[in-house]
Amino acid sequence: MKKGTLGIRLAFYGVLAFVLAYLGYSTLLFLILGVALLVEKDEWTVRQVLQAVVLCFIASIIRSLFNAVGFIGDIPFIGVVWDVVTSIIEAVVELIVLACAVAGIIKNMKDQDAALPLASNIADWAYGVVKE
Repeated sequence: MKKGTLGIRLAFYGVLAFVLAYLGYSTLLFLILGVALLVEKDEWTVRQVLQAVVLCFIASIIRSLFNAVGFIGDIPFIGVVWDVVTSIIEAVVELIVLACAVAGIIKNMKDQDAALPLASNIADWAYGVVKE
């Protein structure tokens, strides 16, 4: 239960970041990342916030890809099927983001690394950590 320079538990930043990632507030995520990087200067905290940022952007990229090809929904017969398929895929993505965010919150509350599959690899790469 380490406290940072501001007197706030370092795990709070990770928990807040995962909540914001699920809600899709990328601007606030970057503000939390800035506080973790510039004020707290704790590697574990920054890695947790980075994982939340990656989680938020994966969901955002998938949504953007479907919106980019949204014109397919205007085609008379194919459009109905396309809308159903994209709705199912977006619901699955939201469920996966929720599950990852809850897992990250629970692990951060226990002062453990969230270790999300793709997000932790990107956070490791950002910090230059090499795993064998």
